[in-house]
Amino acid sequence: MPASYRPTSREELARLFGLPLPDGEWAQEAAEDSLVPIVIQGEDGRPRVVLASFGMVPKDRVPPNARHFATTSAPAETIDEKRSYRVSWQKGFRCLVPMTALYETSYEHGKPERYAIGLPDGAPFAVAGIWRPWLTHDGEWRPWHGSEAGHTFSFSHITVNADNHPVMRRMRKPGAEKRSLVIVAAADHAGWLSADQPQTAHSYLALPDAESLAAQPAAGQRTA
Repeated sequence: MPASYRPTSREELARLFGLPLPDGEWAQEAAEDSLVPIVIQGEDGRPRVVLASFGMVPKDRVPPNARHFATTSAPAETIDEKRSYRVSWQKGFRCLVPMTALYETSYEHGKPERYAIGLPDGAPFAVAGIWRPWLTHDGEWRPWHGSEAGHTFSFSHITVNADNHPVMRRMRKPGAEKRSLVIVAAADHAGWLSADQPQTAHSYLALPDAESLAAQPAAGQRTA
């Protein structure tokens, strides 16, 4: 959850954060393993934009003969327990994931219908995420220098229960737990990235207000 989302354009990203942007293009619609921008706190304590692979454990990092599990979403309730996320959570490797819409499937009318979910005015926004650096395939760890060898960074969204949310409870199959991304308000961007204790970071992981999300039918399938 979600299966995919629409990242911000370069122009939207520059306006949203006012930060230098990395070289290279990114997917117009992000699904697992897509290379897309995230905002992290750099080694110097300042925010920076990097390209990262969507999914905490990219498919090309799964050991031979090991089973692959989707890691695009990290449940807030178990983020400090799950093997894929706990080290990054404890180290404070939190990120902001900029987007203009996330895509979900609703079954409320009997057949699956694709919806685009975002702010009512269509403006770009950022959601809470968690990231990790990887050794490049040539054996070097270059965590602050782009993604020359592919997936130098990877990330997951963080989700919270949304069984009672007016918009998100309409999504996913009947009987499935409803989940929602966590929108981080612009005034909280710096606090989220720099929170020095896991307990402090948890305080940001709240369900979006009922009025903060709107869902519209979205034609077509993933286009990334």
